[in-house]
Amino acid sequence: MSRAPGGGSGRVVAELGRPETPQETADRKARDRALRRSRQNFRNLIASLAACVGLVIVIVALVPRGVAPTTRDVDVASAVQQFGDTAGQPLLAPKVPSSWKANAAQLRGSGDTASWYVGYVIGGTEYAGLTEGVPGTTGLLETVLEGAQPTGTTTIGSLPWRVYDRRDLGSDAGNVAYGLSTRIGKAVVAVYGTASPEQIRGLAAAVATDAAQRPEGEGDPAVSTERPADEAWDRLAQGNDRFLADAPQHPRQDAHRRSELAEGQRPVAAVLGCSDSRVAAEVLFDQGLGDLFVIRNAGQVASASAIASVEYAVSVLGVPLVVVLAHDSCGAVQAAIDAAAPDAPPLPPLIAAHIQAIRPAVRAAAEGGAPAVGEAHLQSTVASLLGASDLLSAAVADGSVDVIGAQYRLAEGRVERRFAVGATAGADAA
Repeated sequence: MSRAPGGGSGRVVAELGRPETPQETADRKARDRALRRSRQNFRNLIASLAACVGLVIVIVALVPRGVAPTTRDVDVASAVQQFGDTAGQPLLAPKVPSSWKANAAQLRGSGDTASWYVGYVIGGTEYAGLTEGVPGTTGLLETVLEGAQPTGTTTIGSLPWRVYDRRDLGSDAGNVAYGLSTRIGKAVVAVYGTASPEQIRGLAAAVATDAAQRPEGEGDPAVSTERPADEAWDRLAQGNDRFLADAPQHPRQDAHRRSELAEGQRPVAAVLGCSDSRVAAEVLFDQGLGDLFVIRNAGQVASASAIASVEYAVSVLGVPLVVVLAHDSCGAVQAAIDAAAPDAPPLPPLIAAHIQAIRPAVRAAAEGGAPAVGEAHLQSTVASLLGASDLLSAAVADGSVDVIGAQYRLAEGRVERRFAVGATAGADAA
């Protein structure tokens, strides 16, 4: 076969009705090579993808798969018999629905963290826990309730319970979406979990029933008469004990706590204290963010703004306890003593006006020196609070609020409870 004129390949270009030129031939072959490479790349891509899928399948097949946790059904009554002597008190073994499975019943911790714990799995997914303090336990509620603050009170099975509702936190609520706490005898008791409020309340009712059925003489099943004000003071006293022992916990001072408080606060007590830089209530009582509503001025004077702040804490925030916190070596008290001297230089007008509230204590106790004046002024401040605030005096009268006068010892770090006004006053007289 003869070649086409012009040296072409002889291939006819259909569109033109003539053989293609050498350049056209080269262009066509280049296009063909590019097409073959493209097809080969696509085939390689498909092969690689298939290999990856195959590898994933192999890995999935080889790696052991998670198995739903086996729900143990612990015999709580037998565990009570086993641990009762060690605990040194009767242990709770409430009767719960048959669908609840106890997966733990044991003593936990030791010393001041010792407690009796029972954990339940409900429906395979929800959790409820019971914790009962044993003799010597301190700070139990702060630990087991993960720093939750009470949101209300209720009565279940003739027992007064504090409510801890954190369902609005969602997953951030951890294991304590809803909880309740009370005292049975001398033991702090808490029920809590991710179960529904109805289920947690049912557990509380079962606890109350179990406590009431304890044989006479077996421990002290009686309901504790300790009120929210007593619990609040116990919490502050325990914190001060930690501060004294140089073992503060610095509780509830993290990012989670900040987020939790962003929408509101519910402090356990209001503290009217001195502005002295050495007397920071949150430090002395080892408390965290949102735990205390603190009002401070020089000499813890019951000024109009201080009284209004205390009324806010009682009426709006619902604190059950007001602490008036004095301290030794108070500069304001000493200034009032010095100003009473006949040859005393005049004080700046605002300072002179401020310490007028301390002058009655100076006149009453000057012969005893600064310590006696400080004690008299502490009593005078509490009296002034109650005398000037109908709201506070009414709250004390109906038993919903107590007022405690306390003294802080700078050198040793101890907060001494000096006296109380309210239902807890009897403890000071005993």
